[in-house]
Amino acid sequence: MMINMPHQIIINASPEKVYEAITTTEGFKGWWTTDAKADPQVGSIAEFGFYNRQAVFQMHIDQLVPGRLVEWTAQHNMPGWKGTKIRFELNSNENGATIVNFNHSGLSLWRVHMR
Repeated sequence: MMINMPHQIIINASPEKVYEAITTTEGFKGWWTTDAKADPQVGSIAEFGFYNRQAVFQMHIDQLVPGRLVEWTAQHNMPGWKGTKIRFELNSNENGATIVNFNHSGLSLWRVHMR
């Protein structure tokens, strides 16, 4: 059985700033991992290393709409992740902040217990 893991968060920054944080090497280094390599081009592979590269996540960039949408497909062999989709939808609210609708879809059921 496959599942989706949706989350919604509000970030006190413009959609353009949030988009930069989730599409560029420097953006990722500012909030996720300092071992990041990302080229904001559809068809490229973003790579994220953790624990001295004991875990390396590779994401195929499927779709980019500046300030609005980022979609990846997991390429690495982390159990339960290969072929899953990660999607960030960005919308501004009335206060100028960004509503991020995040969804990780296609996860195998056992990954639910890891949340």
